[in-house]
Amino acid sequence: MGTILVVQADPALRAAWTESLRGHGHAVVEVSDITEGVRHAREGGIDVVVLDSIDPARSARALIDELQRLPEPPPLILVSSSPQAP
Repeated sequence: MGTILVVQADPALRAAWTESLRGHGHAVVEVSDITEGVRHAREGGIDVVVLDSIDPARSARALIDELQRLPEPPPLILVSSSPQAP
């Protein structure tokens, strides 16, 4: 299984996503904000990113842009109930 970067500000949702993914055999790196997500993505070793587009500090677009600059960007799953999601 792969390593999944979970970027979710809400602690309860982050814990639920992480528990579910680990239950399916994945390694999970969990972070609470986009800034941390960007840092982990740059370090490498991430197979897929699961991102909640709601972050009060930074736009989800910031992480998407950073991922696209990587030589081999991991796929991104954007989770949002917002009609304004990128």
